Amino acid sequence: MSSTPTLFLVNSEYPLTELNKQINEHSDYIIISFDVDTHKKLSKIGLDHEISDNYLSENEIDEAQKSAYFFGKWYENSEIKKYLMYENVNVAQLFHEQTVVFLSQFFKNFFEIENILKKFPNSKIFSTSNIFQISKIFSNSSTKIDNSKNKNIEFAHDKVRYNIKIGKKYFLFLIPKTYYLKIKKTSEYFYNKIFGFNKNIPKTNDLILLIEFHTIRFKKLFLESNKNPLLVYYGRRRPAIWNNESLSIFRRSKSKIITPELLPISNSKFKNKKLEFLIQFNNLWKENNSIDVYFSIHEKSFWNVLKPIWHDLLHSRIDEAITEIELAKKMFETYKIKSIVVLSEVGMTEQIIVSLSKVYNIPVFLLQAGYTYDTIEAIDTNISQSVYPDKANKFLVWGEISKSDAIKNGKIFPENIIQVGCPRYDNLFNTQNLSDDYILLATSGPREMHIRGMIIKNYENYEKSIEKICQIISKLNKKLIIKLHPGSNEYNITKIVKKINPDFEVVTTGDILPLIRSCSIMIVTGLSTSILEGQILQKPVISVPIIDYKLGNPEIFKSKSCIVSTIDELENEIKKLLTNNDYKKQNLKLANDFLKNYFTYPNNASKQMLNFLQK
Repeated sequence: MSSTPTLFLVNSEYPLTELNKQINEHSDYIIISFDVDTHKKLSKIGLDHEISDNYLSENEIDEAQKSAYFFGKWYENSEIKKYLMYENVNVAQLFHEQTVVFLSQFFKNFFEIENILKKFPNSKIFSTSNIFQISKIFSNSSTKIDNSKNKNIEFAHDKVRYNIKIGKKYFLFLIPKTYYLKIKKTSEYFYNKIFGFNKNIPKTNDLILLIEFHTIRFKKLFLESNKNPLLVYYGRRRPAIWNNESLSIFRRSKSKIITPELLPISNSKFKNKKLEFLIQFNNLWKENNSIDVYFSIHEKSFWNVLKPIWHDLLHSRIDEAITEIELAKKMFETYKIKSIVVLSEVGMTEQIIVSLSKVYNIPVFLLQAGYTYDTIEAIDTNISQSVYPDKANKFLVWGEISKSDAIKNGKIFPENIIQVGCPRYDNLFNTQNLSDDYILLATSGPREMHIRGMIIKNYENYEKSIEKICQIISKLNKKLIIKLHPGSNEYNITKIVKKINPDFEVVTTGDILPLIRSCSIMIVTGLSTSILEGQILQKPVISVPIIDYKLGNPEIFKSKSCIVSTIDELENEIKKLLTNNDYKKQNLKLANDFLKNYFTYPNNASKQMLNFLQK
């Protein structure tokens, strides 16, 4: 091979029929795949190729990830922010999560292409879509390959996972967010028309606003409202009612639901304000040297690549964003709200509410939502995912370990942290322990927010590990139920599982708690809040870390309350739990010791939280 081979930089949008024609015209070439789907397709048709991941060192992966987190907050730059503000809300910040997911892929490709072209500086390049745009930053010898089937860029949460169970079979669909919201609106209208959950909400009483809370998970919290100030649900993504159980909770509580029908907006005023914002917004995309310089790495500006993508991302969502801001503003003007509780500060609804709360001087409390990496290595990831408070006034945590993490790693002042326990697990402690003699695997695929979740060898290792787990359970002649993580882009492993054992069940919908209650052993892939749920329900839990995201060793693993096993050790660990009762008892003892340290006010957290909110 010469030092100037022709480079074919191939991603999922590169037409493979065109690639086959092109390589026949070149005797000296290298094909480099940039994603797992392309790698699989090229392997299937027998085309030799390299993997772009091989052009990244571990240090460069870390640098690329830090770049995604840093530029993910581009909207905070003083030269940029002034174009993005509407009613004290930074419109671009509303799409922070989508931006970080996109930038993680972008910077992975950026660093890979930079290194490829350092090695082959004089090579001619053929590429498509974003790969072509990035390659132009480093080379003038790049040719764009057109594809009539080019896809529009999709961002995280553009589609919503919709699950259906028919008999014993589960079907998983991804539907456009707009369709989902229409379904949600129709169901809300139906429930409220019949039961009047959005009627007679007092406008002068002190209301406690719960933002995007899961009705069933926080069942006791809603039911406690019979004895406490009125709780009001406000959710623009999540429906308050979606089945008989959630309906029953609202019928039994005094809680109310605020819906758009209660918040009329003046169309003429709305149009004028939106037009004013669009004029301001469009000025951002004009020539600006300081912005070009800001969006630079290694003295290379990439603003011209991002600019059209981010313009389309934001411009196509301005109507939605401004509508949501105006609805929330109308709510603050209509009702007397004493305090607000959110589970994150990263969702659109939550960010709008938190930002507007500052205008109306209403305190906001961030309630811990789950178990996360409580390590120094995970600080950047946790901050990006809104684990710690940003604009919220107080952090309501589950217990002492979370408080220590927030102080040490989140740099939160101790006086701003309140231990209230975990309301979502009220009544979970002391639950009757059942066993249906099956093993439960709770699995979460490669994370799209982290570059290491995009590395092909990690992706392949995940698939092989799932295969191996299925083979082990088959060998032990045990029943296996697999519960997928509920994320919209979660990898559906049903085909892999059924290939090993058609009798194994893959559950794509519903709450995991009923499955945990009836299992004999629970296996998780990596770190998950489900570990705590298994421990509370007195199930031995084995964690099999498949992908190392370099986020450190969390307290729950340090405590040895959860068995941490490699794939090679897994069969032996399962056998010991099934046959050695002393080993199982020791594991459950360690788990119970950890739970005592982790949770304050078990079974009484809802009451404690409401007592705090009443002050």
